[in-house]
Amino acid sequence: MAHRGALADRPDIALVKAAAAKHGVPEDVLLGVYGLESTFGSNPKDSSAGAQGPFQFEPATGAGYGLDTPAKRRNLSLAADAAARKLANDAGPGHDWGAAIRKYGGGYSLADVLAEAKHAPGGGTTGGPESLGAGVDYSTPGAATGVAEELKRIADAFGAFAGLLTPEGMKRILLIVIGGVATLWAIQQLSKSLFGANPVAPVNAAAKASVLKSVGKAP
Repeated sequence: MAHRGALADRPDIALVKAAAAKHGVPEDVLLGVYGLESTFGSNPKDSSAGAQGPFQFEPATGAGYGLDTPAKRRNLSLAADAAARKLANDAGPGHDWGAAIRKYGGGYSLADVLAEAKHAPGGGTTGGPESLGAGVDYSTPGAATGVAEELKRIADAFGAFAGLLTPEGMKRILLIVIGGVATLWAIQQLSKSLFGANPVAPVNAAAKASVLKSVGKAP
């Protein structure tokens, strides 16, 4: 990943912020997408799926926002404006930025985007829910779980397993095992009290008597 400098007003960052403000998109959202899609412009390579430019527009999607040539998709000013318009359209009147990020198609979540915005050249941005404005549901989940959310889920699962290895967890396991053994012993004792030492013996004796009777050799 390319080095992220510390220039306060790098031209491309200023341009992306301006596009975000123009279309009512929180600057953290657009900056985060810019960072995740092309490492803040330092790696705008064509993808295997045909996406191009700093905001990685595929030809069909880009054409819907005026980016109908490779040159336009690679132009930062045009691409940033198109990305801001797409995010604003997909967020809808409810400003659901989580939904907008899912529809963008990068496979990351809103949490990933906001975390990436912190690393924008120039010191980054707040990168938290406060940057989205009032009334926005920051917790909107992504259709595809982002990297940060996936790591948290793995950590939570490991934590639940590790909890069983504590003295209290081992005690619970031991009590379950003892309870199971005690239940089996109680069933065995009940069986002996009803059928004797060998609960199968009465059944076998009855079956033998029935067979002998059927062949005329009653016992």
